[in-house]
Amino acid sequence: MKNFILKVLSNRDSFQYETVSYKGTIKIQQAVLSSLKLNNINELRDLYEGVAFIDKFSLKILSILALETFLKLELIDWSIVNPKTYSPSIFISGKRVNVIMSEYGEFPVIDKMNDEPAIITIKKGTKDVWICGFADVTTLNSHQNDDFLKGSMTKNIDSKTTFIGFEHLKSFKNIEELERLLK
Repeated sequence: MKNFILKVLSNRDSFQYETVSYKGTIKIQQAVLSSLKLNNINELRDLYEGVAFIDKFSLKILSILALETFLKLELIDWSIVNPKTYSPSIFISGKRVNVIMSEYGEFPVIDKMNDEPAIITIKKGTKDVWICGFADVTTLNSHQNDDFLKGSMTKNIDSKTTFIGFEHLKSFKNIEELERLLK
């Protein structure tokens, strides 16, 4: 936690803070229920794997919901979202931007070799998201540390690492500023 405080929390004044609406969390639940062919949330709670699955999917998609609110854009087409294969990314001005979220207290897991920029986010609580900022490919590839990989993350140690360059993220306040960062 000491490293998280030093690297992440010391930069939080530049983060944007968003709370995902109740409507957004219901959409996540409905997508998971449909994907697992369940009728209601109680059936999901009866499955341990179902709870883990919705937690994993939420970690991927909450950041996109927060970006929708923050940028005032519709970024998710719920009619085609498949929670089993969902990859958190958005398209801005025709360019793909990965959206990487980590839990509060943990560093975001990224690929060791990136060829697309990313927006880094942190999930704080069940519906609160910190939009930390934009990282171009150079920033992603040069601010990494394998020492912060935990548990099951270490099975991909050859291809995965953690991002630690929070002080190098570029903040944006609207879609126009994000588009400028992509040029």
